[in-house]
Amino acid sequence: MLLRSIFSANVRRLRESKSWSQEKFAEKIGVSKNTVSNIERCKVWPNDETVEKIATVFSIDVSELFLGENASIISVEEHNRLLKTVLDTVNKSMIYTVKH
Repeated sequence: MLLRSIFSANVRRLRESKSWSQEKFAEKIGVSKNTVSNIERCKVWPNDETVEKIATVFSIDVSELFLGENASIISVEEHNRLLKTVLDTVNKSMIYTVKH
């Protein structure tokens, strides 16, 4: 249920950020206004095609529709850089501990 709540909140937030009515948004993704309302209230789960259309009209990756409010997507390169930094720090700490 949490995933649906996050998805629904994101759809509503993104729609409102564009100042689109539910009706206008429904036209853009090819569903009824009632369907948009039900998606935003966690009453229905859209099919894969509709999820993809939603991401497309907002020019985002599908995965962003499922991120919590404080989450962000980082590139693989950034992820690897951060991981290397953490591993280097751990390794230095282990070397220091072994020497002392």
